[in-house]
Amino acid sequence: MNKKILKKFITITSLVLAFVFITIDIKAEVTDAERSRLQDIERRIEQYAQNLKPNYQNPKRTYQLFLSKDDIFFVFGIFNCERTGQSMLTEFTIPNKGAVCASDWHGDLVGLTETAAAARKQEKAYIITGDLVDRGRESVECAIYALIQEILHPDRFFYLAGDHEFENTNRNYGLWAEINAKYGADADEIFNAFNHSFGYLSLAALANGKAFFVHAGFGQTTDLGKLKALSAPRSSWEHKEISLEDEERLNPQDRETLQALNEEYKRRKRLNLTTARYNSEEDAILAFLNGIINPEKMVLDIVWANFYDSRYGYFAVCTDRGFSEYAPFYKTATNFTALAVRSFFNKNGLTYMVRGHEHNCSNCGGRQKDVEGNKVVTTTSSKNIYLFEKGHNVLPKGDVVHIAEDLSVSFQDTEAYVAKAKLEEQRKQGQENCDALLQQMNELFKFKENYESEKRLAREQEETSNQLEALDHQIKAQIVAMQAVTFEYTALADKYGYLNNGKSDEFRQKARMAKECEKKFTDVEGSIQPLMQARNKLRSTPKRRFIKRAFLSRKIKQRKRKIEDKVNSVKDLVTPENKVQLCSEGMEDYDMVESNNDIQRMLAGLKN
Repeated sequence: MNKKILKKFITITSLVLAFVFITIDIKAEVTDAERSRLQDIERRIEQYAQNLKPNYQNPKRTYQLFLSKDDIFFVFGIFNCERTGQSMLTEFTIPNKGAVCASDWHGDLVGLTETAAAARKQEKAYIITGDLVDRGRESVECAIYALIQEILHPDRFFYLAGDHEFENTNRNYGLWAEINAKYGADADEIFNAFNHSFGYLSLAALANGKAFFVHAGFGQTTDLGKLKALSAPRSSWEHKEISLEDEERLNPQDRETLQALNEEYKRRKRLNLTTARYNSEEDAILAFLNGIINPEKMVLDIVWANFYDSRYGYFAVCTDRGFSEYAPFYKTATNFTALAVRSFFNKNGLTYMVRGHEHNCSNCGGRQKDVEGNKVVTTTSSKNIYLFEKGHNVLPKGDVVHIAEDLSVSFQDTEAYVAKAKLEEQRKQGQENCDALLQQMNELFKFKENYESEKRLAREQEETSNQLEALDHQIKAQIVAMQAVTFEYTALADKYGYLNNGKSDEFRQKARMAKECEKKFTDVEGSIQPLMQARNKLRSTPKRRFIKRAFLSRKIKQRKRKIEDKVNSVKDLVTPENKVQLCSEGMEDYDMVESNNDIQRMLAGLKN
């Protein structure tokens, strides 16, 4: 019995440890192998989009299976782990190069990949304010591509949730139909996995604490502090039960919101505008509490609210986007007016809000609505939103919003932005090519200059070496001649010096001068040896560095000048005329030679 208990304990412990290790591994950063696979999927999707481009606006184009189930679940697994516990309000700083905001791509894979790639090359941040799926033919590829971008570039790419990232919308507007057509038997599993991962998306973003990015807008219960406190996934905090007792735990700000909602309800009830919505005031208060405490009402307004161009009141019930006037408060989105914009911006220190959601900007006061200096910017990036619906309508154009580092805002046509980005990339590439060519030219000129210098030095060294060799031969010849003179004087002195002691000393003095001359030439010969060695070293290593060669060349020239000076100092002592003169003077002083024939025979013997 004890063994069975021990066995169960070991099994349970092993499972717990395995779960802990798996959890730790899940929380780890993306590995190199995972990053490589993600980049491979990214490249394949971009290439697939380019292949679709020639026939992209054909309304009769059918669904095409491209991504495998394994690729989809691989991306979902990494994205869900990366986003777990992250805030539903993403905060970031606009880069030096600025940012690009797009919205409502609705399966437009070509537009999404081209603008995202352009922003990435320009080192700009890229924000998608929701509605990436439905209506189009490549919603699957669009969503997977955006999730990969957010994994690979978490500080530059931000994908926010819109109303089409919720199951009650994308089941009816295209995503379910696309997945069912592409994956057949696996459609339910893949569709549920998509909506589960959509639950990890941020609901809004705040740039530099001033620019608010959201899909639709805000409502009475929208609180950025509460939104920041919410963490992914949405399933961790949705569907909380509310009772009237929760009113006692409200903070002062929420109490004011509840009181304002209750007074508005009473006013509308007096005017007989909301008689069918609540059976009693207690039901109304419970509905208001539900909307204030539960984040679902705030989420509903963030992804569904519209701008209501009215000078009266702060909010109005949204009735034109699928919600009923008589729906409960916490299940009804709200339209916000200019007064609400001013109040919301002042409360949160905002300068402008960038949103999507509305394709007909005339309903929201134009693409850019100024509210006492505060801007509400609305954009729709794809013009092919309704291409595959009845009528095959194509919008006049789509646009993206460019946000500079100083938070200034400008609109740009989507196609024009992509074309301009490509031109800038070509210009940049051309500039890099020109710089590379200039560098190559400079290197060639430098090589040519070094080559000419080395060639000139080599020529000078060759001439110096030849001069050294000639000088060496001359010096050796002079030394041999000087030795002959010395031998001659010495022999004469030894033979005839005893006959006239007075003149013998003078003759020996001249002989000593000849020996000193010989010693000088011997010193000259010794000084020539290191120069000859340096010359041989230069010849044996022709590829030595330019500076070394120049140094040795200068040294050889200096030594050459010294040798020439030494040679010139004794040059008058080694000429043939001087040699004969010295011999003749010695013979005349001593008067000891019988005839010139004897002198010639003696000299011939000395030479032999």
